[in-house]
Amino acid sequence: MDVNDLHPSDDYSHRFFIWHEWIQANGPLTVETVFEYFASSMFYDKQSNNQVLRMQTMHTGMPILNEAEELKRFTGIEFAVVHCEPPSLFIIHKRDRISPDEVRPLAVYFIINNRIYEAPDLYTVLSNRLHATLHSLQTSLDILRDHRPDYTPRTGFVWPIFDTAAVEDETKKHHTDFDVIQEPNQSQSMTSTSQGSTAAQKLTTTGVKRIENNQLLLNAMRTTGRHSNAAFAQTSS
Repeated sequence: MDVNDLHPSDDYSHRFFIWHEWIQANGPLTVETVFEYFASSMFYDKQSNNQVLRMQTMHTGMPILNEAEELKRFTGIEFAVVHCEPPSLFIIHKRDRISPDEVRPLAVYFIINNRIYEAPDLYTVLSNRLHATLHSLQTSLDILRDHRPDYTPRTGFVWPIFDTAAVEDETKKHHTDFDVIQEPNQSQSMTSTSQGSTAAQKLTTTGVKRIENNQLLLNAMRTTGRHSNAAFAQTSS
């Protein structure tokens, strides 16, 4: 195994660059100053054609009037600002120039609110999405495996299936019945005090009437018994 595989170099894909002192000294980023700010970051390649062109004009003291046209004279790695929305958004491409009219993009960097990020490539995006999907599926299968029903020779592994619509209807019915029961209870609790004396009076009256009815019934039974004895005596004589 290669040593580089054990200790891979940092590709800066999880890092960003910001230089507060540079912003304070030079002001907000513009189309003219954004590349100079980018050249101070760790994403910039010191061996690029941009750096070679800067070194050539550094000693002459002449500014680069049209850097994009000057870079067409070279082949190899170069950087180019392809989109600008100053001062908050800039997009820079790292590309391999093959000919004056042909370039091949290698990486994309974007600057948002003075922070420089490297955009992930398509392979990294798809890899992360697939990894997250597989992790979610594995977690779901583990949960299902833990709650799997017992095996029976007749049906095998059968999951109990509930009708969600029926469960919701039963829940609504339960709440409705509970509300209907609660309303009479509330009305009864409000009138219980006022009906207390009336109920006591009715109970007393009912008790008195019951005693009177029992007394009348007892008298009727005695009278019936006397008539029966008298009739039996006459028949016997």
